[in-house]
Amino acid sequence: MKKLLILMFALIQITASKAQWREVYVPQSSSLFGLKGGVYFSKDSVAVYDLGQNFLSSDGGKTYTVWQGRPLGDPFNIQSLGNGKIRCAGSSYSISASNTNGNSWFQIYVKNTTDTAFKSNRMLLAHYFDEQNAIAMGPINNGCYEVWNTKDGGNLWTRLGCEQIALPNYGNIMFLGFKALYNFNGTAIFKSSNQTNANKLIRVSNYGLNLDSLELPAGKLLVDMAFLNANEGLAILSDSGNISSKSYFSVSNNGQTFTPYNSTDLLYNPIGVITIKRTNNKTIYLLYGVEGLIYSNSLGTTWEYLDANRHLNLIGLDESHLTSFMIENGNNNRLRVFESELLGLAQSKPLLQNTLTNPVKDKLNLHAPDCAYQLINLNGQTVLSGKLGTSETTISISHLPLGLYVLNLSNQKGKAYTQKIIIAE
Repeated sequence: MKKLLILMFALIQITASKAQWREVYVPQSSSLFGLKGGVYFSKDSVAVYDLGQNFLSSDGGKTYTVWQGRPLGDPFNIQSLGNGKIRCAGSSYSISASNTNGNSWFQIYVKNTTDTAFKSNRMLLAHYFDEQNAIAMGPINNGCYEVWNTKDGGNLWTRLGCEQIALPNYGNIMFLGFKALYNFNGTAIFKSSNQTNANKLIRVSNYGLNLDSLELPAGKLLVDMAFLNANEGLAILSDSGNISSKSYFSVSNNGQTFTPYNSTDLLYNPIGVITIKRTNNKTIYLLYGVEGLIYSNSLGTTWEYLDANRHLNLIGLDESHLTSFMIENGNNNRLRVFESELLGLAQSKPLLQNTLTNPVKDKLNLHAPDCAYQLINLNGQTVLSGKLGTSETTISISHLPLGLYVLNLSNQKGKAYTQKIIIAE
């Protein structure tokens, strides 16, 4: 018997929005691998980078130019402290700083011949808890990475022990940088990429004085994780035996407790999750992947689709501006910049407005008067589109390959509905 998916939208609640994406090109980027990531310093100041150069935008991501005044060191090590203050540990022997959103720089720390810190003259990565307290990592020494901390912003450093800690092997994943998955009240959590400790996280507490490891659930590897506060986080984990099999976990207790997430209606193939603090001091989730971008204003209990585009990397500027990396279709230096008031809404409607049955086969029966529809595959391509009438419309999908799709419905006022569709035999 053929399976049908009947979507009833006799009364559609439209969420008004000024949401739109702009596409921005960075013509100076010549890397074959395309843009790799970025960091924002303020609403107007954003930096992105490829394998060889940094590019700075001073207009909120509308245009980018080569960052002529960039700091000494590697772009994946740049960290914003807010209020225009930026810190960057060089991959050789120095820490650069800017208090002007990256427009001018000065040196905080430069190794000299009598300095005992970073004995091999190398400082790989660093993380600042605030302007005064920071930790840094040097090369391997006697089987473990050198780890140092400072309490004066970077002038003087003290070596910490690390013999029992599985620290990251950044030689294989340099573009992840020393990104903190969690950073609250002098505690930070980092991902371990050590091949023998891939299911561990590294926790640095008391502003760098204490180091220990956190275990992920058995048989799981971390894809990405983000926190709203000290006791609320969302993690994407993959199976160690099948990295394409991904699941969601709620994270609490400073990253020590992982609980299977109670919703199965999120993205099928997620790539990452970030958080953005809103002007009312509340933080929201943004979850992105191959099939789209969704967000939650309600601690993850309800979700709203932002779009069904393909997102491979995402950095947040504020609650209404996002930059999405489009490393696809031969346009490695292309970005999307999103501008909207949508993320500032006090309430969000549930992702699912009605009960839907998946998988589907052969045809869709849609009742959404005077709405346009699009069916989009995982490559971001629109495979079917058209306009629905005032009565129920039957759309044949028997010719489409099996797999996951996203259905968009919209009217002249804006997007009305977005839903995952699984076509199966």
